[in-house]
Amino acid sequence: SLFPAQGLKPADAAYAYLLAARTRPGVAVTWLDRAIAASDAAGALGPRIQTRLAKESLIRSRNAKGAAALRAEIARIAPDGAGLKAELGARGLLAGMPSGFPGGDGLPPVMGTWKALAAKGKPPKTDIEADKGLTQWARGRAAAATGSLEGHDAHFQKALGKLPLHRMAELGTVTVLDGSEGVDVDTDLQLLSAMKSESAVGMALMAHDVGHRMESMARDRSLGRRPAASLDPTTREPLLAASAAVRSAVLDWMAGSGAWPADGFTKLAAAEKAASANHAFASAMPAEGSSVRELLSALGTGAVLSLRVSRGNLHSVGFSRSNRSIKDLGPVKPIRQLAKAHFAAMSQAAVMKAKTAHGSGDQMRKLVLDPLHGDMTGVGKYVVVGPPDLTGFPYNTFPEQAEGLRWLAEIRKMTVAPTIASLTRKLVAKDQNTYTLDYLAFGSDGQTNNEALLSEHETPNEIKTCSRHFSSGHDEALTGDSVTLAAWREKAGHSRYIHIAGLEAGAGGGFKFADGSLSLDEIRNTPLNAQLVVITARTAQPQQLHRARAFLDAGAEWVLVAVWDIPDRARVNYLSSIYDSMNQERPPARAVAEGRRTLLKDALMGDDNDDPSLWGGLLLFGKP
Repeated sequence: SLFPAQGLKPADAAYAYLLAARTRPGVAVTWLDRAIAASDAAGALGPRIQTRLAKESLIRSRNAKGAAALRAEIARIAPDGAGLKAELGARGLLAGMPSGFPGGDGLPPVMGTWKALAAKGKPPKTDIEADKGLTQWARGRAAAATGSLEGHDAHFQKALGKLPLHRMAELGTVTVLDGSEGVDVDTDLQLLSAMKSESAVGMALMAHDVGHRMESMARDRSLGRRPAASLDPTTREPLLAASAAVRSAVLDWMAGSGAWPADGFTKLAAAEKAASANHAFASAMPAEGSSVRELLSALGTGAVLSLRVSRGNLHSVGFSRSNRSIKDLGPVKPIRQLAKAHFAAMSQAAVMKAKTAHGSGDQMRKLVLDPLHGDMTGVGKYVVVGPPDLTGFPYNTFPEQAEGLRWLAEIRKMTVAPTIASLTRKLVAKDQNTYTLDYLAFGSDGQTNNEALLSEHETPNEIKTCSRHFSSGHDEALTGDSVTLAAWREKAGHSRYIHIAGLEAGAGGGFKFADGSLSLDEIRNTPLNAQLVVITARTAQPQQLHRARAFLDAGAEWVLVAVWDIPDRARVNYLSSIYDSMNQERPPARAVAEGRRTLLKDALMGDDNDDPSLWGGLLLFGKP
């Protein structure tokens, strides 16, 4: 419930409501409306600006008219402030509603870059480190505007290594002028869609990745992630103090009572660099984008399909060694409704042990995949990158045709990824000394069946069944009181495969161990070398996807998660077949496909498993 800030002074209440908006994103607009009312009651100009800017950032992408009205309201609060006008000009550009920028003294050098972005022209040179991300992006846009990308196709890639897209909430700076809310990538996509060269499509993927990175971080924050939480106090406190100092100085500058805090941004960058010694924090920091060569190496003979939602429409970029596509797929609302219906049809069929109603999947295939047929022919493997409500299940669960006689899984291998950059991550090199265990499993004491004595109607123990694919002495299946944080800390970094089954969910999406909770922050701080992590321990689907992202951040190459409850016997048999295939040096996408085919062989014994409710409930993150 929304607490009334009784007993607090209006300025304190406004601050309390701002904090509440960060921690309860589902009702953040309500919190921010209360913060705005409290700041108005307090009367101080800085809080009145800050609360409204926070709401404008929140609603800009989903309520364009409301955000425009809010920017106009902010302009009326301080009509004479050049700093505030500069801020609102940049926010209008991000919203696709450019209103121009002010001139005069007191504006930071980065305004020259924002003006270049608006004009699609070359930006001024800069030696200011904090401005180099936006400057690199502006150079790439200027090249795209001329229609000649030769020698310029790496600008977006390099810009992504400097844009501070991680600066949100307690790490935020109030302003968009530092590039923390990205750039108006719709402008770039419009320019690049007219070219469709290899360089143009590579740059379009980098434009998409601005959104993927911001949305992934915002999504993880809504599920409990706090990048600074895992820092030791001697690192965390200077970082939070530097962020707070920048916010305060920027608000003074916007209100016309101070200078742009160039030194403050330098100190903030230094504090962030110091915090990056922590692996969990470093995984939130900017990382350079993927070059075309790196992407092709990661994809092999496969393709990437990137989906981005903007202003009510769904935009796609497809790319492989011999195929390229940039398309607007039309309104996203019906596609989201179909995705929700298709997921529900499969998850409900799994519970009811019934056949999946395939109508919604057929319609979604027609809207998302069929428009790509002319441009993306002959591709048998895809990795799909996009919002989790559109990518929270494998796309090869779609029927190949309206009749539903055959599924795309017969001819397509599909994986997903949270960002384009995650496909080309620099993983630690492995050698013969990397692994002390081939298989490390953590499970509950709930199942202790002796597999040798099971009837055909009983359920085998998941981790014990899977561990049989590994040599004695090279596997460790821990259950009950043996599932400890000490065991995780000692063994996880040296295990080829990690399997977590049957454990209750811990705080923030982690796992309850016998001696405490294994948090996702601790997972991110564990340098993993795992080739594959398997998670069938149950939680809500959004948290399950959050878990997958945490393991990828920690260094796992692939992550396989259960996104709905699959009947036990089918799940165990499926996983057992996947491990068997992996042990024959099959890559995970192929192992999943071979596991499905093995599962279908049970039809010879009277079990009809040819349904996506069974084999579609395991979602593979990683390269195709």
